[in-house]
Amino acid sequence: PLPVIADCALKDLVESPELCAGAAKLGASAIGIRYYEEEEWGDAGGLEEALKQAVAAAEASSLAAILLGEFGAAAGPEGVVGGSDLAARVGAGAALTRGGEEGGAPALGCWDGSEEGLQRLREAGIGGVVVKNACRGDLGRGAHLKSPSPAATLVTKLVKAALSKGSKKIWAGAGGTGLASDGGDPQLAADRYYNNRDTR
Repeated sequence: PLPVIADCALKDLVESPELCAGAAKLGASAIGIRYYEEEEWGDAGGLEEALKQAVAAAEASSLAAILLGEFGAAAGPEGVVGGSDLAARVGAGAALTRGGEEGGAPALGCWDGSEEGLQRLREAGIGGVVVKNACRGDLGRGAHLKSPSPAATLVTKLVKAALSKGSKKIWAGAGGTGLASDGGDPQLAADRYYNNRDTR
């Protein structure tokens, strides 16, 4: 089975650290600590102290912690410059950043699933990615309708793309199970499914 990372707001974790225990009981492997630089923490030291509290709460429930700075921000790039170093200081296992960083915790980049986005992250020196909206929030629904569902097929394609150094055509070929009517492309199969689902 795939490890599950529970996405939690830093403010909620500071106010209710028992959320970590609840996530662990539900089978989570890690806590993704989401925070935004514009939030009021007093100063940089206040933010760091809050992150240390959240990481400690995660560790108390035997969960890893990943910093998700600016994840889901309404505007601007996601990830935080220097996030890798901050993660190392507060004891987190990895962090969402805007570019590859020397030293510190492993740096992750936020990927929208596009070939162009993946190339940009590679050029920035990012070694790992957080795929955003890969299944458009409906993996469970799709899994009950088809096997494999278009959503699950698309996620598989994205994972293989991230791990491959080949071209988009090679990734699609390796990904495997698109519908014949869509030329075997999982992306087109997923688009057809999501665009038509409300009319079924």
